[in-house]
Amino acid sequence: MEPFSTCGSRKSMTSRLRKAACLPVAVLLVLPLHAGTKKVAFLGRPRQTCTSTLAGGQQYQIQRRAFRWTRDGSEVYTDAVAYYALGSGEFFWWGMGYTKIGYERDVKNSAGLDCAAPRHDFLELQDGEWADFWGDNGEIRVYHSRLRFPSIEKGWQYVAEHPDETSEWWGGKWVELVSIYKELGQDFFRPERLRYDARAYFYDSLASVKKVGSTWLLEIKGADEPNRALVELDSNFKLIKVTKVPPASPPPLRK
Repeated sequence: MEPFSTCGSRKSMTSRLRKAACLPVAVLLVLPLHAGTKKVAFLGRPRQTCTSTLAGGQQYQIQRRAFRWTRDGSEVYTDAVAYYALGSGEFFWWGMGYTKIGYERDVKNSAGLDCAAPRHDFLELQDGEWADFWGDNGEIRVYHSRLRFPSIEKGWQYVAEHPDETSEWWGGKWVELVSIYKELGQDFFRPERLRYDARAYFYDSLASVKKVGSTWLLEIKGADEPNRALVELDSNFKLIKVTKVPPASPPPLRK
C-alpha cells in the first residue's frame, strides 16, 4: 500500500485530483448546473497530447487544454483533460476550475502530460462508455461518458459549447460520487497508527475494478491490512451493496 499523505504541493494534474480536497481556496466549487449554451476561449498554451493503450488493447488519446469562460458572472479558468478512443470515437472529459490567480499560480507552468507515469485511477472503456474510477479513503468517484465523435477536435468543440457540464472533484454532469463510510465505518479507513492523530490523511483505497454484466465490482482496501471490502455498483454507478471480505485463515500447522 502506498504511504499515507497529507496536503502538500501539486506536481501533476493527476495528483491534484486525488488530493483535490486540499486545494487552495482559489479553486472554485462547482455551482448548480443550468441550461444554456456557453462559449469558451481556449488559452494559447501549447496543446498537450499523448497516446496510451487500455488493458484490452484499445488505443486512446489523452489531450490537455485550458480555457476561460464565464459562470454566473464570474470568470473561470478550467484546466481540462479529454480522453478519446482511437477508431471507435468514445470521448469524455473533466476539468478543474480556478480563478485567474489560482490558474497562473498552480496550473499555467505545471508539468505536462506523461502517459507513462503511474496512474492512481482505474480507466475502463466498456460497452461504449468511458468510466474512470478514483478511490480516496471511503469515497469513490466515477467520471464517465457515452459521448462519441468522429474526431477529438469535434469533442473539444462540444466542450466549448457546454463548459457548464464540467465535472470536478465536487460534482458535475459526468461524475458520480459514492460514499461507503456508513457501510464500513470510519475506522476501516483510518490507520491504527493515526487513530489519535488529528491530521488529515489520504490514500488510494481502490484496489481493483471489473464489470460483470451490467454490474461494476470494486475491491476496496482498508487503511490497514488485511481489511478488504467488495463494492457493487449498478450500470448508473449507484451503490447496490458493500460486503466486508473476511481475512484469510492461516494454513493449518503440520503435525
